[in-house]
This record gives sequence, C-alpha cells and structure tokens, in this order.
Amino acid sequence: MKSMKIDIVSDVVCPWCYVGRQHLEMALSSMASQVQAEIHWRPFELAPNMPLDGLPYKEHLSAKFGSERAVEAAWERLTGLGKKININFQFSKIPKAVNTANLHSLLSLFPGEAKQDEMALRFFKAHFEDAKDLSDIEIVYQITKDLLSSKETLDQIWNEETRIAEIRSEISFYQQNGVQGVPYYIFQNKYALSGAQPPEVFQEVMQTILKEENEILKS
Repeated sequence: MKSMKIDIVSDVVCPWCYVGRQHLEMALSSMASQVQAEIHWRPFELAPNMPLDGLPYKEHLSAKFGSERAVEAAWERLTGLGKKININFQFSKIPKAVNTANLHSLLSLFPGEAKQDEMALRFFKAHFEDAKDLSDIEIVYQITKDLLSSKETLDQIWNEETRIAEIRSEISFYQQNGVQGVPYYIFQNKYALSGAQPPEVFQEVMQTILKEENEILKS
C-alpha cells in the first residue's frame, strides 16, 4: 500500500468542498488496497471580511449572488447532489454565515493527523446538516472536545491574532500560486485538481501517480 499525501485547500463552510471531500472518500475507498491517504487540510476563506459574529445566512448569500432566487436554485442543485452521496444539506435552517478564521486555527493544530480530517468533517456536518452556529465557541467545543486535550486549548486559540495572521499568510500563498477558488487538491505535491471532481477523476489521478512512482522504482 502506498502512502499518498493529499493537500485539500478548503473552507469548512463551502458546500462544494463538502461534496468534494465525499467524492474523494469514495475514490479512496475504491483504492483502499493500493493507497493510504495522508490528508492535510489547508485554509481558505470564502468571506475573509465576515464579522466575527457572522451574518444571517440567506441574506448574506443573496447579496453575494444577486438574488434569493439564485441562492435557492443553487441550494436545490446541491441538495439533490447531496442526497446521492449521503449528505443531508439543510440550507434553509443554517442560521449564520460565519467567519472561519478560528476554525482554521483549530485545524492547524493537527497538521496531517487523522483528527484534523475528522475535525474538518465535523465542521462540515455541523454547519450544513445540523445547522449549528460555528461562531459560538461553546458549540464548537461540544463538536470537538474529544479531539482536544482540554477546553483551555480552544480558549487559547480562539481569536488568537498571531495564529490567525499565519492562517491568512498561508491563504495568501495559495492565492499567489493560482488558487482562486475551492476546493483545490494537490496530490503528492505535484498533481492539482480544482473543484468537486467526481470520484473517478480522483481515482485517475491517484492511479497515474502510482504508475509513475512504480516506473521510477523499476528504473
């Protein structure tokens, strides 16, 4: 089995990032005997100027995309897609669009660890399926407490300016290197994919990498 590093540039309140992670999981499951994924979550902010207390969800999206009708059409499409891949989107129940800097700070505590991937998945589910307010530190603690060493860990990192500055510096790095939208995937530091690709596209990339690396070993 080959260890494969997969960097996922994402925001944890991006519905297409949730879809893409599910598609990637499907691809990895189909290649479970060949690939052991080492997933690293990399930060991206869809709304970097979002107030810390957030904004009403539908109002924020309607202003961003031009109308409630456009938002509802997108929700309908994503809800239908989600049903096919075991994501139960509950867009109409989501209370807030949130500032995600603190959530990225939490994820940065566990680079490449299994608990980092688990935490990201919990944030996606809490936001999109359970309609939790992820700007509330107590709610975030209930979601993540078994992954943290203590409540003090969360208290110390929440709104910690130095770490948030580091997060935004990393986001700037990806933007300067061509990442203008998410999700964005980097396999083995060499192959990149943009968007919530279907599982077979992820499989094709991983199979190409395996083939190339096997050929190098044989040479």
